[in-house]
Amino acid sequence: MKPIHAALILATSALFACAPPTPASLQFQGAAPPNPTIGQGATLTFKALSAAGQPMGNVAVKFALKGSPSGVTLSTKSATTEPLLGTAQVTVTAETRITSVTVVATVGATSASGSVTFAGTSASNASAAQFTFQCGATAGAGSGGIHAIGAFDESRNLIAGVKVICSAHVADINGDAIVGAPVSFLTEAGTIEASSITVSDVAGNADVLYKTSLPLPQDVDPVTFTWALSPLTRQYVAPLWMEPYNWVENPTTGVGTPGNEPRRPDPIRPGIINNPRDNLVTLIAVTNGQEAFVDLNGNGVRDGNEPFTDLGEPFVDANDNGVFDPGEKFIDVNGNGQWDGPNGKWDSNTTIWTEERILWTGFPAAQDSVGPYATLVLKSTSNLTLPHFGGGQADYFLADPWWNAIARNAATDGCSQSSGSNLVTISSTSSEFGVRPVYPPGDHVTIFLKDVHDPAANPPVPPLTVALGWTVYPRCTFTSSPDQGFTYTVGFPAVSGTVL
Repeated sequence: MKPIHAALILATSALFACAPPTPASLQFQGAAPPNPTIGQGATLTFKALSAAGQPMGNVAVKFALKGSPSGVTLSTKSATTEPLLGTAQVTVTAETRITSVTVVATVGATSASGSVTFAGTSASNASAAQFTFQCGATAGAGSGGIHAIGAFDESRNLIAGVKVICSAHVADINGDAIVGAPVSFLTEAGTIEASSITVSDVAGNADVLYKTSLPLPQDVDPVTFTWALSPLTRQYVAPLWMEPYNWVENPTTGVGTPGNEPRRPDPIRPGIINNPRDNLVTLIAVTNGQEAFVDLNGNGVRDGNEPFTDLGEPFVDANDNGVFDPGEKFIDVNGNGQWDGPNGKWDSNTTIWTEERILWTGFPAAQDSVGPYATLVLKSTSNLTLPHFGGGQADYFLADPWWNAIARNAATDGCSQSSGSNLVTISSTSSEFGVRPVYPPGDHVTIFLKDVHDPAANPPVPPLTVALGWTVYPRCTFTSSPDQGFTYTVGFPAVSGTVL
């Protein structure tokens, strides 16, 4: 039996000698690239270390996905660590919409996890259905909502250099942000940077600086609002934040046919007719991608019977009529020297574009406060009698010379009073201003006035035996833009009266 026992010992010794080494720990070293796009592989590296912290080669490492994410694959289920480096690699690829993938590396009872986030598809898969362009951040980086900036003084002179940041957002059909998509910009008036690149994060935003300068916006004729969208620009004749469905010819008096754009003879410039769209500026953002379509079966690709939006070559609709007119800026995609409309077929890789519009506003001059087309008027009586300890109100209409609401771009924008009375003060207004989200043709502003005497004063305020006269000069402050904008104060017509 002794020879047999000796043989068993030798065999057992040989078995342990051939057993694979077991690392004391595994470490996730990182992923390359760190922010892959959907469809692009990311290589994850893991490292095996001994108890002494030295790299361990020839270690068999197993790989698995955490959970069961659909559309995600691994290049291998196992690999052996490099002899000197102690590293093993696996490539993970996500083919469908996914936010984050975790890969688990295991050797015996030792494991480590590595995660990678897929930021979106490649730039060529940008979808026109997800392509947006807006100016002025109101809800954080990349958001939009600043629709107007102050650009003219009382004499209709341009105030150059008023600026705002505009942001184009690029995403695929699933709404996943696209990183690295080049976006170009064109504008009807003012200055915009020629191009920008989406930032390298999951936001997929391309920011661009826009500022007032020559050329000026195109002077246009008044129109009648319609709910029909332009098939070329997918826009109304005026954006809904201008409330064109409430238009009448004279907003001060409310006179005119509903839907007809306001218009007024300019009291400073003879022969000029002012209307709100005279200073409505069109901008466009352009990138590469696929035309929008309705994914009826949800498979992520366009099938032959699914409706789509057929795009023509990008153009700047300076006169807001929804069609291309000679002289308007455009991008000659096919290089034939002329603007071409939709080609009648769905394009999976073409030039896609979207439109933004921003309003330039001004401030009323003294001449704008008189006559039947006045844009700054006291609509209530100018002689008010306030009860002792009581209050009253004065109603005003305020618009810029083109009958637009004046740009408001700071939370502090609002109304107060200048010197004029120690008997009556402005207690509040119907509009405390702040940043304005919509721009109808003018503002109806109510100033609430209050007798300054305190009925709870000690000693008590004696009754008034005679009427005391007072005059108040309301004024409202406006900020031209959210980016280092200047402030401007509009003085309202004085309101007077007595306290009795």
